[in-house]
Amino acid sequence: MKILVTGATNGMGKGIAKVLAGMDNQVHEVIMLCRSEELGMKTMQEIENSTSNKNLSVILCDLAKLSDVKAAIAEIQQKHQYLDGIFINAGLDYAAKRVETEDGMDSHFQVNYLSQFMLTLNLLHLVENAENGGIIIFNVTRVGEIFWDDLQMRHAWNFKNGVMQSMAAKRMFVVQMHRLARERNAPKLSFIGFQIPKTV
Repeated sequence: MKILVTGATNGMGKGIAKVLAGMDNQVHEVIMLCRSEELGMKTMQEIENSTSNKNLSVILCDLAKLSDVKAAIAEIQQKHQYLDGIFINAGLDYAAKRVETEDGMDSHFQVNYLSQFMLTLNLLHLVENAENGGIIIFNVTRVGEIFWDDLQMRHAWNFKNGVMQSMAAKRMFVVQMHRLARERNAPKLSFIGFQIPKTV
C-alpha cells in the first residue's frame, strides 16, 4: 500500500506512519506530509531505523499557507500515480490567542479543515486510481458548531470554539464525501471519520 499521512511528525500521525511502515514485512510506502524539513527528515530516519522500511518520503507543507498546500499537491501529483489511502490527521491544538494566517483566515479553521479539504479534493483522483480501492480516514469529533456569521472568528474567538468549529467543518466534509461517493456508486472510494474518546 501507498499511504499519505498528514501531521506525521508528532502524536497519532507519527504513530500511524510508524505502524504502517513496520507492517507486512515493511512493504508499504509511507508519504509523510510535514511542516518542518528538519523534523520531517528526523522522523523519517527514526521510523526507518526502527522498522527497516526504506519506502519512506517527506513532502514539505505548512498547512497555514495555501501556497504551500498547492505546491504539495503538485509535487504529490507529479511523483505518484495512485494512493491507496490518505490519513487526514494534522491539526493545531492549543493557542493562547487568535492567529490569522497570511491568507487572512483563522489558523485553526485553515490548518485543521480548509487546507486538508483542499488537499483531499485535489488528490481524490489518485485514490480512485488505487488498484483495490482507496480509503480516506479523517480524525474528527462528534461535537462542535459552525459560526456562520463569524466564520473566521474575528469578533468572538476563543480556543475551544476555534478548534471545535474546524472539527465540525471537517466532520461535515467527510459525511458529504461519503454521501456523494454512494450516490456516484463509486465502490473504489471509502471515507471514514473517527473520534478519539480520550487522550492520555
